[in-house]
Amino acid sequence: RIETDRAVVGAGLVREACAGETMGAADAAMAADDEPDPVVRAVWQRIAEDEQRHAALGWQTLAWLLADADASLRAVALDAFDDALGRLVRRPGRDEVVATVVPPAMAALGLVQEVDGGTI
Repeated sequence: RIETDRAVVGAGLVREACAGETMGAADAAMAADDEPDPVVRAVWQRIAEDEQRHAALGWQTLAWLLADADASLRAVALDAFDDALGRLVRRPGRDEVVATVVPPAMAALGLVQEVDGGTI
């Protein structure tokens, strides 16, 4: 069965594509940076690039979904972000990705507003 409920699709996009793939890209990039073997490093870099493309598609799809969304669908997306970000394992590198990638992307989607470098 293909899911057609916009709220279910939006929440899934946030969890799997926006948060999950963005963090997957960060994890793979950090693994590449830490890998001394050039062959293994190249594999990690390729994985990071693939994850970045997946994340970008997720963010673009969410932007499309929210372009004409009502307040209830935007609230579902915000709740999904709160849940997804709360589940992330905190470790060096991930906090930086969360701080530098996710809030500006959410602001661009109109989910939060940026004010003087912070978000509200």
